[in-house]
Amino acid sequence: MKKIIILFLIFTLSACSNVDLEKMLLANDFDLIYDNLQDHLKQSITSDQLRDVVYNECGEFISLESSNDNVMIFNNTQGKCQVLYQTVNSEISSFVIKHIPDKQIESNTSFKESIIIVNDDIMLEGVLNEPIENDYRNLVILVQGSGQSDYNASIGGVKPFRDIAYGLSDYDIASIRFDKRYYAYPHLATNNIGVSDEILDDVGLIIDKYGDDYENVTIVGHSLGAMLAFRIAYENDVDNIILMAGSNRDLIDIMYDQLSTQIINSDLELEQLDDSINQLNDMVKQVKELNSNSKGTYFNLSAKYWQSLNESKPELFIDDLDVNILAMHGDDDFQLTIKDDFSSLKDLLIDYDNATFKQYEGLNHLFTKSINNDVSDYELNMCVEYKVISDMAYWILNLEDK
Repeated sequence: MKKIIILFLIFTLSACSNVDLEKMLLANDFDLIYDNLQDHLKQSITSDQLRDVVYNECGEFISLESSNDNVMIFNNTQGKCQVLYQTVNSEISSFVIKHIPDKQIESNTSFKESIIIVNDDIMLEGVLNEPIENDYRNLVILVQGSGQSDYNASIGGVKPFRDIAYGLSDYDIASIRFDKRYYAYPHLATNNIGVSDEILDDVGLIIDKYGDDYENVTIVGHSLGAMLAFRIAYENDVDNIILMAGSNRDLIDIMYDQLSTQIINSDLELEQLDDSINQLNDMVKQVKELNSNSKGTYFNLSAKYWQSLNESKPELFIDDLDVNILAMHGDDDFQLTIKDDFSSLKDLLIDYDNATFKQYEGLNHLFTKSINNDVSDYELNMCVEYKVISDMAYWILNLEDK
C-alpha cells in the first residue's frame, strides 16, 4: 500500500501568474518562491524548510503532465504530484500540494480502506480500515511510540500498524492509524511542544470524530504510545486499552538503560568509556531536575516535552480509570525488557481488576520474530506475529459478551 500524503501550504505570492509558478516548480527554485512570500509567512518558514517539506512528500519536479483550470499535475521523482492553486488579482492566494498514489489503497471483498483527515486544521491524514457492511461494534485506534513515524509505524522493513490493521480486519474490527503530526509536517515542530501537540490532541480529535459511531473504542498503544494510553483513556471516552511493549518506568530511565548499554558494548577505551558514562549521568540528572520554568533541550527533546511526559505517567491516572486493559510483551524485547518494563506494569496493575497480561516467546519490540536480537532485526521484511493480533482480536470480542 502506497502512502498518500497531503502537504497543505497556504500562502500569498506577489505578482506571480500560473505560468510563473509552473516554471518555478519545474526549476525547483524554492528560493524564488520564497522571495515572493509575504513577510509574515517568511517568519514562519525558510526557503530550505519549504524545499525539504515538498521534497519529503513529492520529490523533485520533473515535468508537467497536465494543466486544467486551477489544477496542475506534475511528474516528480517520487511519483505524480497534484498542485491546486487559486489566484486573486493575478496573484496566487492558495497553494496545495498533494501526492497522487500509484494506485488506490488495496481492499478485499469484505473490507475497505479510505484516507481520512484526522486534523482539519493542518490536513493531517490517517487511514480508516472498516468492514464494507460495518456493524459499528468495535473500533481500534493505533498510537505510535516515540519519534516521528508514518501511519504504519514503519521501522526499517517492518510495518507493525499495517499488519495489525489488516489482521484485525479478519475479525470485523475497524481501525484507524494516522501519521504523527511532526512526521507529516516537520516544519511545524518547535522547541516548545509537548506530547499533547505531538500526538494526544490528534488522538482526541479521532475519538471525537469517530468514537460515537462505534459501540466500543479500544486504544492500542505501542511503546511510548502504550505509556500514554492511560492518559488518553483518562481524558477521552474509550472502553479498552491495549499496551504493546509498554512500561510504567520514566522514559529517561529507559533511555539511560539503552544508552549506557550501548556505551558499555562499544569499542571505547576505558577512559573514554568512563567519560561517556559520566556525561550521560550528568544529562540524566539535569532531566530529572527539570521543572515548569526550565528551558533548553535535553537528548534532543525540549524541557517542555520532558515536563509533559512527567504529567503523563501511567501511575497518575490508573486510580481513576474504569477500562479493560491488555498488556502484551515479547520476551526478546531488548529495548523495553520483561524484567524491568513488563514487570513494572504488572506492579502498577496488581490491584486492578480488569487487567490481562500476555507474554510472547521469541518476539522482539515490534512483535516480530527475534533473529539477531538487535536492531538489525528491524531491517528484515517481517510481519507482526499473527498470534499477537488474534489474541488482541479475541480479547476485544470476548469483552462484548461480558
